[in-house]
Amino acid sequence: MRGCSRTFHGMLLGCSVLAGVPAAAMAQQPGAADARPANDDTVVTARRREERLQDVPVAVTALGAAAIERQGVVSVQDIRRIAPSTNVSQSAGGGRQIPLFTIRGQRQGDTLASVDPSVGIYIGDQLFKRTFGVDQVAFDLASVEVLKGAQGTLFGLNVTGGNIIFRPALPTDDFGASVMVGIGNFDDRKIEGYVNIPLGEGAALRVAGRYEKRGGYIRVTRRDGADMPRPEFKDGQQTYSPGGRREDAQDLDGGAFRISLKLNPTDNLESVFSGNYMRSGTNGSGFRMTEFVSPSTLTALQTLPVVQAAYDDSQALGFYEARSNVRSYAKTSPAWNITNTTSYHISDAVTLKNIIGYRRYKTKNFENIDGSDLRYMEYGTNQNGR
Repeated sequence: MRGCSRTFHGMLLGCSVLAGVPAAAMAQQPGAADARPANDDTVVTARRREERLQDVPVAVTALGAAAIERQGVVSVQDIRRIAPSTNVSQSAGGGRQIPLFTIRGQRQGDTLASVDPSVGIYIGDQLFKRTFGVDQVAFDLASVEVLKGAQGTLFGLNVTGGNIIFRPALPTDDFGASVMVGIGNFDDRKIEGYVNIPLGEGAALRVAGRYEKRGGYIRVTRRDGADMPRPEFKDGQQTYSPGGRREDAQDLDGGAFRISLKLNPTDNLESVFSGNYMRSGTNGSGFRMTEFVSPSTLTALQTLPVVQAAYDDSQALGFYEARSNVRSYAKTSPAWNITNTTSYHISDAVTLKNIIGYRRYKTKNFENIDGSDLRYMEYGTNQNGR
């Protein structure tokens, strides 16, 4: 069995507003990094402190806000284009909206909460041990850092592949706003933007968000044209709700927003509060029954007319068509977190930093993975974590 993929094309329109921004305000934020030559003073936090990129004895790929825009990084999937030996794929069994990260061949393909990942994902200073909702974080970023190799010593997680750190843009002392609207094929519609509001001496607020909805490109139906019910799990029992005669798989419906508040009551003290809310969902992957793995298996199945009929039906379908007896889905709703990072600069050499955060997520999915309208191989999970 295998899935299908397709390329999307779109157009982006954007505008921004800046008020009272002097030239110095365009300088790089502390902790951010830009994709500039190796002899530049690019600053990264690969070893839990701000250092020039060329001084860090760790393999790091770092992009600042300007480089993120130039490279066209609009989703977490785009990280694989800008970081060598790094790949971002989609989970089939756990839900197509759940990204799976690979660094130097190290990846944990299982999305169950009981299995630790091989690549650590950070949003700012907070670790996201489960990637539910992470597909919606690539907006209003100050930098992205990809750290290759085991990072358990400094980051407190026994990851064998490395870390990927998405650093959201922090509030600044100058008013600014931006909005971008995108359209594409399969009725793709996208909007994202931010507004930065100074609140007075030593305080600033930043609100950013994104939303995208796209239709699916794999048509899923039953062979007899009957309705496909939607399975649900509740209190350990599987029930079915009314469905429809057609489902378009490989679609997308998701969004997120972020609120950040930065306080600088004194020159030595900084406290940043941040909250993220994320949701996403799809109508499943759209599996196809395409071949049998061995002649002996084929011989055995040929004795089952109903299975042979389902296989013959699958071979007659178009490339972007699939069969199912139920409506598949994968949904993360909601995933949210709050975090606070407070830093006190004792001297140029010593800074005390406290990081505290809390996260919750709810996700559920159901897939008919046999690629037919038979009740043969179906898979579903409900996961709640905090």
